[in-house]
Amino acid sequence: MTLAYLPVAFIQETLIRGIYQTVFYDSSQHPQKYWLVIILASGVFGAVHLNYSLTLAIFSALLSIPWGWLYFRHRTVIGVTLSHWLIGNFAWLIGFWDYINRGSAL
Repeated sequence: MTLAYLPVAFIQETLIRGIYQTVFYDSSQHPQKYWLVIILASGVFGAVHLNYSLTLAIFSALLSIPWGWLYFRHRTVIGVTLSHWLIGNFAWLIGFWDYINRGSAL
């Protein structure tokens, strides 16, 4: 997985944080839009992972919340992409993806 996963993480973060989260924020009139937008964008990120399993989609959506906060804090996808890539690679290294796939077949 390693380096081949880096462009995938970059594309996902650019779409979810750079485009969706920014557009949701700019178009929202809600008084609590900061957290609402982060949760909405995280839900979209989780939905992108539904093709693997519901468990992975939920895990991805929850993990995406701090990434949404980091994006708002720094206004760049670089750090969020690196974090996404590192966590994805670590999960692969410890066999988390195999565990999730095995769990979804039950």
